Amino acid sequence: MHVKEIRLRPNTGDHDLITKVNKGQKFLLNGDKLKITVMFRGREMTRKEAGTELLQKVTDILGEIAEVDKDSSLEGRRMSIILRPR
Repeated sequence: MHVKEIRLRPNTGDHDLITKVNKGQKFLLNGDKLKITVMFRGREMTRKEAGTELLQKVTDILGEIAEVDKDSSLEGRRMSIILRPR
């Protein structure tokens, strides 16, 4: 079992988000853990709630096939969450 990572930005568009989530779905179905990282740049740090909302959106989409292994944490300019397959 490996940990695969998907990196997002707080203002990632819906279509790009769907593309990345589909890729993450493949990782989870292969039995790998999935780390979703939201990277902040510059003044984006003032809107941390946008990153939290994005992570929540992704966990809602992948909720049927994955569960939260490690809840969201902020490390420097990166906010990440780890999901594991059900």
